[in-house]
Formats: sequence, structure tokens, C-alpha cells
Amino acid sequence: GCFVNPGNSKTPKQIWHGGGIPGFISELVYFPEQDLTVVVLTNSMQAPASKISREIGSAISKLTEE
Repeated sequence: GCFVNPGNSKTPKQIWHGGGIPGFISELVYFPEQDLTVVVLTNSMQAPASKISREIGSAISKLTEE
């Protein structure tokens, strides 16, 4: 299922879902306040897809605030 992080003063609200099969990992994160969706697809079981998706979302959010 989907998961919800209600956000706080340092992180925006996030709705996400991730998963994988042997050899692949995926992560989808939606930032509703920014109307931004980030999807990360990897072909490595060791890639930090969750961290990558949230860092991309955070960086884009900061750019759009300026």
C-alpha cells in the first residue's frame, strides 16, 4: 500500500510507495503541496531508491521556492 508522511517544518508532506523484485528496486514519492512526483527505478538491489527520491524531491522543492 501507500504510506503517508504528514510532514513537518523541515520536510514536506509525502505519499509514497516502493517495491522491487530480485535485481530491481522502485520508489514513487508524491509531494502534494508542490504537486511534484518523483519516480526512481534502479537495477541494483543496493541502490538507496527511497533516499534518492526524497533528496531529488527536496532539491526540486528548494529550487521552486526561490
